[in-house]
Amino acid sequence: MAARASSRRLLHVGWRCGLVAVAVLLSLAGCGGSRPREIAPLRPARPDGFRMLVLPAAGVSLSVPRNWTTTRRRGPLLASITSGSAIVTLWRHPTKQPPPADRRQLELYRAALEHAAQSRAGLERMIGATLERVDRQPAVVLDALERVAGASWRVRSVHIYAPSEELVLEERAPPKLFAAAERAAFARILASLRVAPPRSSPGSSTTGTSSLPASTSTSG
Repeated sequence: MAARASSRRLLHVGWRCGLVAVAVLLSLAGCGGSRPREIAPLRPARPDGFRMLVLPAAGVSLSVPRNWTTTRRRGPLLASITSGSAIVTLWRHPTKQPPPADRRQLELYRAALEHAAQSRAGLERMIGATLERVDRQPAVVLDALERVAGASWRVRSVHIYAPSEELVLEERAPPKLFAAAERAAFARILASLRVAPPRSSPGSSTTGTSSLPASTSTSG
């Protein structure tokens, strides 16, 4: 079942993104290969303008802060964007499954993702889950608190179901800094995300993020 496959990917993405967060924490603290320990959170830089990051092989583009560190990756992890303790990662998983055809199917995806999130190591609390649209594509947004390497994070993962692929945009920051990161960059990054067929010519839609009619949410 496609929803179950998506939930399995959530567990994999969560584990991999947790490792990315640990690596960032250690580099900020200058710990090298030392044992992970709790590190004081660092406020992200105020964006000095934005620029477009285009990933044609994945059919994705998004706006990122000029003065945040942007690294193109290989494999499922397409890119990471970081500043201070704010971390954004973008993942892509090719699939032969069609996107959810209607709200009922998307609800099944949401339920499967929530169930998988509850199984993630380090999860402290689910804040909520909503049905959304990102650039006209159906999406599920999970919001949670988790602990990685002794540090607490608020994590928003946006699962976008496009033809032939599932994209996951994950935005994370310490809980006390998440609102500041949201105002400074997270909201704009998500709203700017555009999805087109992989390796296609430009021509994605110009709509941003909007809720589905009568969208539902759950709170933890």
